[in-house]
Amino acid sequence: MIALWILIALITAAALALLLFPLFRRPADQPDRTDFDATVYREQLKEVELDLGRGLLSGAEATAARTEIQRRLLAVREAADAKASGAAASPAASRLGLSAVIAVAVPVGAVALYLHLGQPGIPDFPLAARKAPAVAAGGRGDMEELASRLAERLAQSPDDIKGWLLLARTYKTLQNYQGAAEAYRRALQIDNRPGISVDYAEVLMLLADGAVTAEGREIFRRVRASDPFNPKARYYLGMDKAQQGDVRGALRDWVDLVTVSADQVPWLDLVRRQIDSMAEEAGIDPASIKPTAEALDLAKSLAKLETAAPMPDRQQIEAIRAMAEKLAAKLADRPGDAEGWSRLARAYETLGETEKASRALKRAAAKK
Repeated sequence: MIALWILIALITAAALALLLFPLFRRPADQPDRTDFDATVYREQLKEVELDLGRGLLSGAEATAARTEIQRRLLAVREAADAKASGAAASPAASRLGLSAVIAVAVPVGAVALYLHLGQPGIPDFPLAARKAPAVAAGGRGDMEELASRLAERLAQSPDDIKGWLLLARTYKTLQNYQGAAEAYRRALQIDNRPGISVDYAEVLMLLADGAVTAEGREIFRRVRASDPFNPKARYYLGMDKAQQGDVRGALRDWVDLVTVSADQVPWLDLVRRQIDSMAEEAGIDPASIKPTAEALDLAKSLAKLETAAPMPDRQQIEAIRAMAEKLAAKLADRPGDAEGWSRLARAYETLGETEKASRALKRAAAKK
């Protein structure tokens, strides 16, 4: 029993040292809520750039989103500056008084509590078992609450395309793939852009444990036909062939994807490693898989675009608008040209005219 009390005294002394040491040193600056908010807004700015690059936002929408996020970031910084200017270090006397209270209260309270509740015969409850539920429920609860509030708001504003897309991504992060699929369906009822369609098909795969579903396959094929440079559509169509045992077909689709992609895209090395890995497993020389004629033609057109002299923004917009008007006039005489409607939809998306782009895509789908 004496050994137990000696052990308790040592543990108490160590605990007091840990508690009192911070009070006798200069307090270090601690991150507060404003730091977290600033980080969130910076991540949102990155998301805007990603959505702009994937075609989910027009140039005007991206500019408006950036302006709003930067306004909030500035407000956070101003709040942080005001808080810093008003903060004052705790007086030494207060720290000394608090140290005295802790030095007396901790050991006395611990001993009194142990004498009242202590039962040394009870087996230990492992720390990992105590922490696991709390860790799992931490940030997830906040995201679920955010998703719930967003869903309630969308019930009042069902035509908010940005809200549905945000809800879909939130559900996807929470691994609520059924909820994400339903949110993407609602978004597609408003705007069936290829980027949204592909994200929806990707969630269908997650619901099917990674398998490309029949509906997803049809979506990927439709998107590749209307946007032959779409990387997700090409990649997942290759994966579909691999899942069905057509290894050469999968490798050819991925070789085509590499062929039609710009050299600087970040995922290109991943696709190349996938090609090498699958070819090695199947005993196929990857050099024997050649790109199709279609992919080579697309690569030539991409090279011309990359080497063309850049035009001023206004001049480029006017050129695209003139091209769209000429193409719309031709389609009035030849309404059965599905590929023409797809090109017109892409032109309207570039101009930020999402409603016209959506109508053109519907016409393209109806003619196929």
